[in-house]
Amino acid sequence: MTRRQITILLILFLIVVGVIAYAIFFRGGVVPLEQAAPTEQPATGEIQGTTGTTGTTPTENGTAQTTTPPTTFPPAAGAGDTYVLKKLSDGPVVGYWTSKNSNDVYYLTNDGYVMSAKEGPDTDVLKQEVKGVMRLEGSPSGSKALVAFGNAASPQWAVFDAQDKAWRPLPSNVITATWGISDDGVVATTRAAGNNVALTYITLSKTPYDIKTIVKDFRFNSVTFAIKSIDELYIMERPSSLAQSHVWLLNLKTNALTQVLNPANGLTLVPGSNNDVLFRFYSPNNFAILNRSLSMAQPFPYITLPQKCDGTSAAAYCFIPKNNSLFSSGNSMPDDYLMKKIYTSDDLYRLDLTTGGDRLILSGDSSNAPALDAQNVRTRGTSTYFINRYDNYVYAVQKTQ
Repeated sequence: MTRRQITILLILFLIVVGVIAYAIFFRGGVVPLEQAAPTEQPATGEIQGTTGTTGTTPTENGTAQTTTPPTTFPPAAGAGDTYVLKKLSDGPVVGYWTSKNSNDVYYLTNDGYVMSAKEGPDTDVLKQEVKGVMRLEGSPSGSKALVAFGNAASPQWAVFDAQDKAWRPLPSNVITATWGISDDGVVATTRAAGNNVALTYITLSKTPYDIKTIVKDFRFNSVTFAIKSIDELYIMERPSSLAQSHVWLLNLKTNALTQVLNPANGLTLVPGSNNDVLFRFYSPNNFAILNRSLSMAQPFPYITLPQKCDGTSAAAYCFIPKNNSLFSSGNSMPDDYLMKKIYTSDDLYRLDLTTGGDRLILSGDSSNAPALDAQNVRTRGTSTYFINRYDNYVYAVQKTQ
């Protein structure tokens, strides 16, 4: 074969190879680097989410991870019902509250602005900065919020009225406070003459406020309050795994004080948002759902923290950490969690308080949800709201059928 024939055969070979390569890469299934693949559309019945702001968040063991969560996640099916997870707030929050009479959800931003969470862009309610928010508690109706802010050693207290879109400061001598049985008043400890501390009831509908002394010399330190009824107040020592905590019930008419739970290390009691059920924990791994008489409502086979739960007399909703070893004797719960030494990865369960049956309705860190470390859980109708500690956004798990 001559050199010329060899050259012609080589040229023909190169032409054939080029045609085959073109067919494979440009007519077949391989997409060139410059060409973006089309976005896959969700299956029928799913909601396409939009991309949220990318942020760096801690993982369960405290290390950082970068996430870009959508605002709406595909529905999660469970026992005939379908639930969808939605990210409600436009940004991180320091606290939120929900209305019992409407679907309104309000929150405070890191700058102290009051916003109304909506599907789509959220609405400004009041752009007045409130710095250093330490505590936020929604009123019984959800139309107001009780907020502590400023200096931790000497906080300022104020009530925000979502209807009037205005802040109303409480007296400057208020030390700590909680809502009464209605939006009309708060129970508060106040600094009295001689540096004594008094337990008082402040009627908000009066101008100026009507302040009634319940206990003149109130000698409890490091306690929080929760109203049980118009005449009864829970007084709860702050929990620590290193020491026994106590829970008392104070009769606001007679001043009779009763210890209602056995003291225990890490003892935590959190009433549900309508006071029909309460959630109790003590170290290292004792969790129970209680009724109004503080008896066990139904056995619950999982371990969690009370701030991860809410419910009614019919059903309780609890976010359960996937990792049970967090509650082993080697960890200091609830201290490690409260000090943010650890984060959890949660699933959401529903417990029927009539039959005792429980079922999983949302699995965190799955195709239906990002990693969830839920706190400040509140149920309203068919929705369960919470703050996710991984990004501090407000989320809702909503029943769709």
